[in-house]
Amino acid sequence: MNTRSWRTPVLVLVCGCAIMTITFGVRAGFGLFLQPMAMEYGWGRGVFSLSMALQNLAWGALGAVAGGVADRYGPGRVIAGAAVCYILGLIGMSVISSPVGMYLNCGLLLGMALGGASFGIILAIIAAPSRRRSAAWPWASRRRRGLSGSSRCCRSPSSSSRLRLACRADRTGRRRPRW
Repeated sequence: MNTRSWRTPVLVLVCGCAIMTITFGVRAGFGLFLQPMAMEYGWGRGVFSLSMALQNLAWGALGAVAGGVADRYGPGRVIAGAAVCYILGLIGMSVISSPVGMYLNCGLLLGMALGGASFGIILAIIAAPSRRRSAAWPWASRRRRGLSGSSRCCRSPSSSSRLRLACRADRTGRRRPRW
């Protein structure tokens, strides 16, 4: 009888990286919408800036709450709730007509989504030190730092790849620039 699980470390890493790439990729693209939204609605930079500030505050405040909820009810439910908030926030941004709508959708809903699907939740899944996973993945305890480090590269692939290309480790373990 084959008792192998489909939840391999590579699949967990790829899914975690995909979630972080989607959440942070969409968030990083919001700057592209500043000028078109300002021209269409006649808003200044202040409306967009305040909504991004609210998003960062909601992300920070609700990240800890999401971690506690994930410990109690499981990270899958938290990530699913964050996905719902993300979808509602993006749909809401497409139909806004006032600055208050921008604050609620881009600020609070997307900030809650980032708090529920960001580093704390995803890295805890990737590097979870449970007995069941240690038995199923005997190499996981040795490579846990490598897996979580690899997943951190997914939040901004271009900047982390430039950093890795620019640095190298010498014999003493220090990193020095190549140039």
